[in-house]
Order: sequence, then structure tokens, then C-alpha cells
Amino acid sequence: MRRTAIKIASTFAVAGAMTAALQAPAAASELPSGLNFWSGVLTGLSQNYAEVPAGCTQIPFGARSLSNQTPTDILLYQTGDCSGFAWTFPATELRNFNFDGKSFKAA
Repeated sequence: MRRTAIKIASTFAVAGAMTAALQAPAAASELPSGLNFWSGVLTGLSQNYAEVPAGCTQIPFGARSLSNQTPTDILLYQTGDCSGFAWTFPATELRNFNFDGKSFKAA
């Protein structure tokens, strides 16, 4: 019985730690620096760029949120080649969106 209780407690401890690790940043000061994309709302797959790259850059997954902690406005596209309609996200923006962002470039 004691071993079962220890196993159950260990399972809950691991589950709690995993949940805490997957939670979104609570404040802007906790956001990673640079330009960051996530596949969910500040969760899931992520990609960080210390600075906004020159030219068109493909995001390695469909992005659903971003944190632009750079001094540069960016244009976000639903295509992989920065063609078509672009959404503009200003510097220091934190936003989620209802489409898959596939590429971006400096505005």
C-alpha cells in the first residue's frame, strides 16, 4: 500500500512539473527576447530569432502566436514565400491569431 501511495504521489509530482513547464509566460518580463513564434497560444512548438532576419524567412511550423520583443515591425504571411496578404505586427507586440503564419519579414 505504501509503495502504491509513493507511485501515485510521484506521478502527480511529474504531471505537475510538466504542466508548469508548458504554461505560457505570466508576464511580458518573462517572455524570451527577440522574435518568437509558437504553434499554439504561447505554447507548443516554438522558434526564436534573436533578431529579425533580413529578407523572407519561413517558419518551420504553422505559427499561431508571436512575441515580437525587437525594435522592428514584422509582416506575417500565410504563405511560405512572403507572398499575398500580410498582417503587420509592431515592435514589442504579443499576439495570437486564428491562421497559420508560414513566413515573415521586416516591415
